[in-house]
Amino acid sequence: MREYGITISQNLLGEWVVSSSWGRIGGPKRVKVAYFASKSEAMIIAEQEANRRLLRGYQVRAFE
Repeated sequence: MREYGITISQNLLGEWVVSSSWGRIGGPKRVKVAYFASKSEAMIIAEQEANRRLLRGYQVRAFE
């Protein structure tokens, strides 16, 4: 089985970070990271990425 995760966080420099990770459950993961000046920009990109995954058949397991 495979899993996909998206997180939004803020780093020590005040930048907002959208991190996407994917791979086999229990195995090594690939990670893609993007940096943004505002939280609203980061939220837009994270929502777009999540919508792409939903269209490909992934299911939401947790959202905070």
